[in-house]
Amino acid sequence: INGIDIREVDTYQLKSMIKVFFDDSKLNNIIRRLPNKIEAIFEPLDSATLGVSYGKERDDIIFIKIDPRGWSEASLPKKWYLIYHELGHDVLNLSHGEGGKMMFSFSDREYRWKEFFQDKKDMFNYYKENQ
Repeated sequence: INGIDIREVDTYQLKSMIKVFFDDSKLNNIIRRLPNKIEAIFEPLDSATLGVSYGKERDDIIFIKIDPRGWSEASLPKKWYLIYHELGHDVLNLSHGEGGKMMFSFSDREYRWKEFFQDKKDMFNYYKENQ
């Protein structure tokens, strides 16, 4: 994505992953400004919840929490899928049920790279068509 092999991005540096999302959205003609305030933290979450977005409808902040145990057990494609899902809420202001499969309400399995790339494309296209 934008000349970056996302398999090489440190997935324990959530802000680096967020930057890739913004670069990717610009490549897809979605121009959003990276806010000055980014709260992307690892914090234990309830039950099987892997991530939560708290910045929906707020363009001044990105605020996501990721469950550290679930994260450590997830595959690399699933980590990227989760980040894009949460930023779909936080940055694109999408709800569950908007934006295709990537914005489904929960992840019940591991994902493959092919699914990640197709589903993020569908999410970006949905966003552009509905703005």
